[in-house]
Amino acid sequence: MTAGGAETAKGGDLVSLSKPLTVRGSKTLGSSWSSVAITTQKSLPDALAGSVLVSVKASGAKKSGSVSIRAKGYTGSGAVVVSYRKTASATNLSLVKVGLGGAIQVRASAGSPKVLVKVLGWVPTTSALVVPEKAPCSRPSRCRSRRRR
Repeated sequence: MTAGGAETAKGGDLVSLSKPLTVRGSKTLGSSWSSVAITTQKSLPDALAGSVLVSVKASGAKKSGSVSIRAKGYTGSGAVVVSYRKTASATNLSLVKVGLGGAIQVRASAGSPKVLVKVLGWVPTTSALVVPEKAPCSRPSRCRSRRRR
């Protein structure tokens, strides 16, 4: 199967790219949300990618923190995808919904790390796999107490 000229391999609902696609070079990331274009890339189909599997690498931070990710247009806090320590590198994967204009957003909590984002695969909009815009709560008792306030 090909998508925009890139060879892909379909496994279940995830279509993996034969080569990772860099959508954000290793640039300094601040605490404001930064948009990353996804579906405008040549290797991804414009209207078919509902969610993307991304690799997020943070390095060279001035202090410890984390990188959060979300669909563009979503106003929530996003999901923490990778935590990093001062001057150390850290990498993690995330499955994130593609938002407005075919983009996602990333931001750093502290330390202004250099952040690299690569797409490894995508999930079609027609897939039965649902990727929530908001990360599920890992501690339900804490989530319930927040709602009551």
